[in-house]
Amino acid sequence: MRQGNGALELGETDSVSDNLEALSPVTLLSIAEVFLRPGMTSIADGRDASPISLGRARCAAQILCLGAPLTAVANGAMMTVVLWYSLSVRLDRKEKPTPYFHIPSVGLGPFSVHAFGVIAALAVVLGVKATRHRAAELGLDVHVVDRLMPWLVLAVFVGAHLVSVVLYYPDEIIEDPLVLLRLWDGLSSFGGILGGLVAVYLFFRRLGIRKKHYVQALLFGTVVSLLVGRFGCAVTHDHPGKVTTCPLAVQGWPTAQTPERTLGFYTDGPRRHDLGLYEFLFLIPVTGILYALRQVRPFEHFHIVLVLLLYTPVRFCLDFLRVAEKQYLGLTPGQYFAVAFLVVGLGLAVWSRRHDVQRPPPAPA
Repeated sequence: MRQGNGALELGETDSVSDNLEALSPVTLLSIAEVFLRPGMTSIADGRDASPISLGRARCAAQILCLGAPLTAVANGAMMTVVLWYSLSVRLDRKEKPTPYFHIPSVGLGPFSVHAFGVIAALAVVLGVKATRHRAAELGLDVHVVDRLMPWLVLAVFVGAHLVSVVLYYPDEIIEDPLVLLRLWDGLSSFGGILGGLVAVYLFFRRLGIRKKHYVQALLFGTVVSLLVGRFGCAVTHDHPGKVTTCPLAVQGWPTAQTPERTLGFYTDGPRRHDLGLYEFLFLIPVTGILYALRQVRPFEHFHIVLVLLLYTPVRFCLDFLRVAEKQYLGLTPGQYFAVAFLVVGLGLAVWSRRHDVQRPPPAPA
């Protein structure tokens, strides 16, 4: 969401339905109880990292391959409903709302430093460190990761910007074609992921190195970068939602009549959903679950499947709370990307199950 002159040109819309009944999310502990059994397979060399009977391993793999995708989808769907419900509950008028925190840009000569730019740089640094650390854990060549990173970061920002402009603000291309070159002017998280995937494919194809193990490491860096990046969105309020009175809503959004603000907290404005804040809060448990299960790999691409099936249903539903967003056939570009990545996650789960079933058992030592 772009802002102009400190004001948002948004319509006053109602919050979503207030009549949903409270639902309890399906617990992830049932999955984790099976996942956390010993018997992780080393990605780097394919050898068993700890002794485990073949029968028990096959049984656990079958349970995980059959149940994990559906359970992850169920958790994502249930948490989405619960989140949707919590965002729709109306508050007593006496309760104090969360104030809008404004951080103005800081001028350094001819340049301006924005809070989101600083946090975005931090997201890149932490994402690179998380990727290198995970690659070392998997026994991969960290120098390969170092060679990839400059190209990957560039591709992420190019993809994020092009998808943002082309799909969300196509009219601006006609008015000012140079907007395509201003990489800092509008970013899309899904576009960044697509750009990164293209860079990874071209890089490893050129080097002739198998990329799938490195993709596992890059996943951890991507989730960390996304988490920190969404914190930047929450701090700078880049994704305003519909007007509401829900508990997590932020009050004090600027309007066309709002005077210029300085650093501080404000409540002189409408109360809206802050979708950057919501996604940041949701990514905290997603990141925690991913790292809690980092030593577990019941089937190939397990961690990718886990993240996709947990994240995409929630992202799809949160986009219904957006305002002034470009839509195609009633859905935002982000929702189409969410559906596409959900299908990819389900496809990887099915493919991994078939691949593991067809794989011959290891020869006895």
